[in-house]
Amino acid sequence: GGNLVQAQAPPAQAPIVEGSIEDLSTKLLAYQKFMAEYIVKAQEDKNRAVKEAQAAITKKYEDKLNAFMLPGADGSSSDSAAAVATIGSGRESKLYQDRNNNIAAAAKAGKS
Repeated sequence: GGNLVQAQAPPAQAPIVEGSIEDLSTKLLAYQKFMAEYIVKAQEDKNRAVKEAQAAITKKYEDKLNAFMLPGADGSSSDSAAAVATIGSGRESKLYQDRNNNIAAAAKAGKS
């Protein structure tokens, strides 16, 4: 086993920036202003895109739900729409109550 000797490179020096303090300060302020505006604009664009995507998804699933809830209806008969909604909500209410009763019974029995 020989000793391994590693040569280290001299530390890299930062590039020398030339210009007066005033010029550098002006450039730095301009850069900071640009970055601040860029970040805010990017976040606004992202927020706008998310809202548009949410609206598109909401519309897509509302259309699917309406097609499912009102099969064959052209939307002109509000009585049939109300009847379908009433039947659907009664069934959902019964399922919801049964589910809650089962959960309550399981909780009393010590199961969760």
